[in-house]
Amino acid sequence: MVRAPTFMNWGWIRSLFQRTPRVDATDLQDYRAVVSPLLDRAECLYQQWIETVETISDSERVANSASTQSWEMASLGERLGACTPPAGLAPLHERCLKAFAFGRKAGRLLSTGYRYHNSDSLCDGIAALEDARQLHLSAIADLAALSSPERSE
Repeated sequence: MVRAPTFMNWGWIRSLFQRTPRVDATDLQDYRAVVSPLLDRAECLYQQWIETVETISDSERVANSASTQSWEMASLGERLGACTPPAGLAPLHERCLKAFAFGRKAGRLLSTGYRYHNSDSLCDGIAALEDARQLHLSAIADLAALSSPERSE
């Protein structure tokens, strides 16, 4: 028996027309008050890392800085993990958790790379750091878009 090809996977079309879920304004404001400072701190850590790499030539000090960054990213992730997102924001919440996990991984890899002069760890660490940054910047943008006046119709 020969089956005809199935072209009825309309899930991707449906996703084009789905609206972002409505989130209660108070719940969104409370969630944003908790999450925004954590995401802002992640961006600050990224900027500090860039400055550290550009200004410090001692590999051991750079490795220690990366270890500290890893610890702080883990701490930010734990603080975020302790809060419950409002209904509809679970994907955003998961993205933020993933950003902190990537940031922690980046710090560990960079610390190892600088401490033991391991180029593979350095490359992987830089890639993880960039992935973390893209995730937390997109989360910041999405939170701002959810809070924009145009959205509250």
